[in-house]
Amino acid sequence: MKKIIGFIFIGVLLSTFIPTAYSYTNPELDQRIYEAKIVFAEAMATPDQSIPEELLAKCKAIAVYPSVLKGAFLIGGRYGKGVVLKRDENTHAWGPVAFSTIGGGSFGLQIGGEATDLILVIMNERGLKSLLSDNFTLGVDGSVAAGPVGRSSEASTDLKLKAGIISYSRSRGLFGGLALDGAVLTQDNNSNSSYYSRPLTSKDILLGHAVEIQPSSRELVDALNEYSTRWSKREKSVDENMSASTPADYEGEIEAIHNDENEILVLDTTPLEKRPKDAAAEKRIKVDAATLATLKVGDHVKVDLSTPGKDNKAHKVIKV
Repeated sequence: MKKIIGFIFIGVLLSTFIPTAYSYTNPELDQRIYEAKIVFAEAMATPDQSIPEELLAKCKAIAVYPSVLKGAFLIGGRYGKGVVLKRDENTHAWGPVAFSTIGGGSFGLQIGGEATDLILVIMNERGLKSLLSDNFTLGVDGSVAAGPVGRSSEASTDLKLKAGIISYSRSRGLFGGLALDGAVLTQDNNSNSSYYSRPLTSKDILLGHAVEIQPSSRELVDALNEYSTRWSKREKSVDENMSASTPADYEGEIEAIHNDENEILVLDTTPLEKRPKDAAAEKRIKVDAATLATLKVGDHVKVDLSTPGKDNKAHKVIKV
């Protein structure tokens, strides 16, 4: 009985004085993750001004800094705290969070202050290596670019290849691309160690598979997974590699998109002499929501109608 009591006493002492990854909580770090989730969700909430889902589907990592404070009175500076997450090379799922800070200074005739939400999308290995280096300064080598906006905007190949990091920010109102120069990124390894209850660096977390996703970061990870997979699902719904000679029920250029009704207005571009006598010059065509999200005004499309001449509902839409 004495031995049992002794073991129970030792167990109580261990659970009290030795925190574990499951029992340890840090409200400040949990709040930082929660705010990062809110910032990301708000960045994606307005389709016309969101981060293109193609970038999220193809990027290596992402860094989110809520409320980066910038102030100046002759001498200016900025400072903020954020989180970094990386996608798994094999599963493409997002992994656990690492912590990071951003800072910087400026000189000159300036006065005032503001808080800015900042998102950095890391597109390639060079960008990820820079992000994980000690005191990396954005913009010193031209590897940071202002990002395009719009849920289904097509990011140019040149942008994806040359820009290691694509940046977005919001001081007020909508998010927009920002060419951010001079800010210094530093890995917050003290916060990493505090959050996971053992000494860890950002490289351990993001590259070394040293930890599991913690409960307080699950919502952020789930949100990233959701938006990262949307583009690949929509891409499959539109075959962009179909031959230009593929027959179709209707072919033309998209003049307008009616999101509320899941319809596109297509202007017939077939030469007049080749059109049927009573063919309409334009046609409103119903498409499913997933396909609609991949299309934009100006796209040239071929449409395979499920029931030609009746409800004008598309069976398949092909970009050409």
